[in-house]
Formats: sequence, C-alpha cells, structure tokens
Amino acid sequence: MVFLVLFLFTAGGAPLPAFQALLSRQVGEEHQGEFQGSLVNLTSLTEVIGSIAATSLYAASPPSTPGLVWLVGAGLYVLCVPVILRRMAASRGRPAPMA
Repeated sequence: MVFLVLFLFTAGGAPLPAFQALLSRQVGEEHQGEFQGSLVNLTSLTEVIGSIAATSLYAASPPSTPGLVWLVGAGLYVLCVPVILRRMAASRGRPAPMA
C-alpha cells in the first residue's frame, strides 16, 4: 500500500519550488534576500499551523470519512490555482525583470 501512495506524497512536494520560482521572478534583484527570507518564514509558519489544523480536522472528522483531511488539503490546492493563473496572466503584460 505504501508504494501506491508514494507517488502522491512525492508529487505533493513539487508545487512549492515551482511557486517559489514563479514568485521570485516578480521581485527585483535588490529585494531577493528579503523575499527569500519572507518565503522561508511563511513556509515555517504554515507548516506549524497546517499540522495543527490537519490534526484537529482529522480528530473532528467522523469515522465514516477517514479521507476528509486529504480532501480538504486537495481542495486548498484547487483554491490556489485561479489565484496563480490570474497572477501569471497579469505578469505577462509587464516586461520581465532583468536577470
């Protein structure tokens, strides 16, 4: 059973570096350090809050729906997609920052 869900666990870690790359393109070179530090802080904060929220949701879910915490997590990813697509479309209208 572990081998069947291993792909899902590894695929779940792929979006974060991709989002970081997309976001870092929006920030100028002189602010990259501040931006990367903020990203690390936000990532740490969401890991703490996310763990507490997932544990609380798992404890509160009825025994008949053991996968509810996974569905809620997937739903949060789905909610992020329109925001990311909108930001990408807006950034295409602006010139890319100098590398």
